[in-house]
Parts: sequence; structure tokens; C-alpha cells
Amino acid sequence: MTQPRSVGIEHVGLHAASELGLLETLNELGINGVVQASILGNLIGRMGQPGSELATWNWLQRHSALGELIDVDFGSMSHMSLYRASDVLMKHRAVIETHLFGTARTLIVNYPDDVWCYDLGSVMGIVVDGHPVCGKAHLDGVHVVDIGTRRIKLATTEGLLI
Repeated sequence: MTQPRSVGIEHVGLHAASELGLLETLNELGINGVVQASILGNLIGRMGQPGSELATWNWLQRHSALGELIDVDFGSMSHMSLYRASDVLMKHRAVIETHLFGTARTLIVNYPDDVWCYDLGSVMGIVVDGHPVCGKAHLDGVHVVDIGTRRIKLATTEGLLI
């Protein structure tokens, strides 16, 4: 292997995008494949290595295997493609948010100083450390979160999800 790359957060991000129907929404909005790839790069890049579009572009080119997973050569893309993709996201923000919030039934939000888990009307409910969540729950420290049939372990420190 001449250039090892990360694949974990990329796989999780692609799975989340698929579960939420993000690509279908982008297709319905008439957003083409290159811009979709840049949008995924921006979103997943911010999940894996939060920073500016330029920092995300560097991460995609040097450290991430996202390009290999979606068959896109981020190495040949200009950093401007990520800026343009952000502009497209902002242009269609209302439609995308309406679709995503209509699809998502659980939301974990990493605010600057707090991490919260919200039940947005899930069918099977959310359970944090064995206690059902009614509306929202503050997450501080290490928790086992059951969302429907899935179990995840979350750790927070000083308001950051890790």
C-alpha cells in the first residue's frame, strides 16, 4: 500500500446519506454526479475532519478513501468544487432540510458546549443507558444509546462528541 487512507468515517457517512435518502433528494433537485460527490466530500469531510472547505479538500486528497468508495478522483478536483458544492447546498437548503428532518426520527446534536439526543417521533423509541428518552436527553460522559434495534456507544467530553 503506497498511500494508506481512512475508510471508517467515510463508510458511516455514506451509510447515513443512504439511510436518509440524501442522494435521491439531490437527484430530484437535478444536482449532477460531480456536484453530488463534492457535496458528499464536504459533508463527510466535516464529519471526519471538521474544518473549512480547503481543509476538507486537503483531507479528501491526502487521507480519505471516500473517492475510492464512490469512484471519484478527489485528487484531480479543484478545491473550488467544494466551494461550489457548498453554494449548491445553501441554495437548496430548505428542501434538503425538510426532507432530512422528515426522514430522520432521531437526532444527536453536538452543540458548542453540549451534546443532546432528540427523539423526533421515532417508532421504536430511543433509550439512553436503559432509560427511555421523552423529547430530548443531555449526553455527558459515556452512554449506551439504543435507537430502535441499533445500539451505539457514545462518549462526550467537554461538550464534544468523540
